[in-house]
Amino acid sequence: SGQLTSSERPLQGQSPYLANLQLEYNNKDLGVKGTMLLNLLGRRITGVGVDERPDEYQEQYSQLDLVMSGKFQENYQWKLKLKNILDPEIRRTMGDEVTRRLRRGPSLSVGLSAQI
Repeated sequence: SGQLTSSERPLQGQSPYLANLQLEYNNKDLGVKGTMLLNLLGRRITGVGVDERPDEYQEQYSQLDLVMSGKFQENYQWKLKLKNILDPEIRRTMGDEVTRRLRRGPSLSVGLSAQI
């Protein structure tokens, strides 16, 4: 409802770059598979500045995940997921001021399944 601070700026929510790297491992003899995923997200506007206040940005951060699975015996399968391993601090800034800091925390998931 206020006057926009800047008439020229990047689109809100759009990062100037996004990079994904995926490394896979597959050992058919052991029945083990693994995937490591690295996601890098560039700095992006999360809030458009109004009434002479600067735009709010979410600063660059990266996330590292690992997924592994395997079989043992003939009917059993296991799966392991580690997400957000690096647990980076996600910061939002407005000018030189940090307006928000967030850590999502890593997560672990383990599963076991059987075919009967």
